[in-house]
Amino acid sequence: GGRPPSVVELFYVGQRAEAFYYDICLDFFKATYPSIGQNCDSGAPPAPPDGYAQTDFFAEAFSTGNPDLEAEDVRVLRAGAEAEINAGSARGVLRAEWIGQRVDRAIEGARDPLYTCFSAPGFDEAACGESPLFGGPLIRRAPDGSLEQFAATLANRGGLRRRSLDLEMRAAVDFEGAGPLREVWASALHTYLDAFESDGPDEIAYEYAGTIDLPKHRTLAGLGLDFGRLEVSAFATRRGRVEAFGATTEAERATAYYLFDLSTRIDVAPNARIVLSAENITDEPPPILVSRGAVEPYAQFYDVIGRRFSISATAVF
Repeated sequence: GGRPPSVVELFYVGQRAEAFYYDICLDFFKATYPSIGQNCDSGAPPAPPDGYAQTDFFAEAFSTGNPDLEAEDVRVLRAGAEAEINAGSARGVLRAEWIGQRVDRAIEGARDPLYTCFSAPGFDEAACGESPLFGGPLIRRAPDGSLEQFAATLANRGGLRRRSLDLEMRAAVDFEGAGPLREVWASALHTYLDAFESDGPDEIAYEYAGTIDLPKHRTLAGLGLDFGRLEVSAFATRRGRVEAFGATTEAERATAYYLFDLSTRIDVAPNARIVLSAENITDEPPPILVSRGAVEPYAQFYDVIGRRFSISATAVF
């Protein structure tokens, strides 16, 4: 079916801020990417004038919606199998599901507006044009050729293709009447990302499966002991090895990462409970990954940095 753009995607305006940049028309980029070299030497806006040399490294950057967006064309195929197991006091479920998703005319922002614009043959890209909200160029240069502004606007850019496999197990054993322990439960979910392709502005399909935000392998597992008014649970997370997009060196790759958490629930009254939690109990530091010359721990991928403790109380009146 189709997914129409939301009101936010049509009309939002992001915060404006001064951003550091390397001009996309530097000799290095021109030599590495032929389409960028052709656009930079064309003399057509937003290319710089002849003889330009970058001396200013900051420009105003922001992002906007686009009232001219069209609906995405979305197709999803799911195929799976599920088996239930019941044996006396034990019960469980095994499930496998293959998911194939294709999105054409995908609504996407320009991750890097300068690259998105200058890598498109003949500047044939929304990022090179005028703002559909304000008018005026999205990429604006001063008379000396330095950038004054570059903005990322949403557009129907190419397509996305995603294929993944989910393997899930849930099991529990009841111990009612056999002492204080009422139930032991266990669960595990493994997701294998086979492909995540996105069409780039240069009309090339780029593969992102296995990059920092999209690990090929991800596993979540849990084990719990339920004593009625008291429940103790342990959780483990494994995220497979990843690498920066376009990695060519070991410094741009990171090994698998493990997190272990503990949680205790105490029912202090029929209508009140306390939950004690400890995250990353082994205090595992995130591996350092180099990307485009920056050394970052990528906190958006490795959820917890350092060991953390929390306590919460809930009451129903």
